[in-house]
Amino acid sequence: YDSDGAAWRGRRTIRHGGPAAKDEVTPIQFSVSVPASQTRPERPWKIGGRGTLAATCCAALFLFAVYLGAIGIFLPVLGHTFGLGPAVEGRIFPANFGGFIAGVLVCGFLSDRIGRKRVLLGAILVFALALGLAGFARTFGVVLVAFALIGASGGAMETVASALAADLFPQRRAAILNALQVAFGAGAGLSPLLAHRLLAAGMDWHRLFLAAALASIVL
Repeated sequence: YDSDGAAWRGRRTIRHGGPAAKDEVTPIQFSVSVPASQTRPERPWKIGGRGTLAATCCAALFLFAVYLGAIGIFLPVLGHTFGLGPAVEGRIFPANFGGFIAGVLVCGFLSDRIGRKRVLLGAILVFALALGLAGFARTFGVVLVAFALIGASGGAMETVASALAADLFPQRRAAILNALQVAFGAGAGLSPLLAHRLLAAGMDWHRLFLAAALASIVL
């Protein structure tokens, strides 16, 4: 087999002449291609290359789920900060999920033209910047803009990450998609408890958004 296991090569001989004739042996080089489905099995979690990109997809969904899981904990704090009370909930969610819908629609168009990897990395960058904007916000209008951008970039990450990870390992599509959903569920499940404890300990909500922005930039 060659280095990637995709073809088999060897030698065979052809004997010339009849029983009474002197035999001549002629070496012939040949190769046999092996279909991709019969080559060596893929290793989706191998470090580097596609494995690293698949891990990035999982991390992106994890971070977006952390935000979605914690936002309900932040609502009373945001309402108190800007003097809006429960009405803040009715203003934040339309901005957030309106941006989410826009991000889903636009990212599909862009991923077909410039590639899913570029769209995903761009969405992660916008997500980090939007979290940072929320962390530095001092007016409720800026918060609404930040949440709309968070929703748009989060919608793009969720859509493109799933499609990209499935394309990376078509033979392991089910396993990859399951890993993505596990990452999303872990983020959504852990973040409410963590956010509640940090806020109860006296940490300012601005710092929590800035910390999430820093984690996204590192990603």
